[in-house]
Amino acid sequence: MSSDTEKSGAPPATAAGVPEGAIAVDDDVYMVPIAKDDTGCMMYRMFSPTKAVVQAIHYRTADDRFVMDKERAACSG
Repeated sequence: MSSDTEKSGAPPATAAGVPEGAIAVDDDVYMVPIAKDDTGCMMYRMFSPTKAVVQAIHYRTADDRFVMDKERAACSG
């Protein structure tokens, strides 16, 4: 692990600058897995190398959408 990755805590980037493991959700917009929360629900952050994106924790729903409301996430309940 490089010292840059250790400092930032970010996953390594691909050759195109997109974090490894990122899920494409729109043109040049991705969801990047962060970690599981204390209830085991995977958290995601939005990323784009070219666009402004919302800086908030997102969760995945059963129908593969991403929402900020954990109660709507597939892991809630």
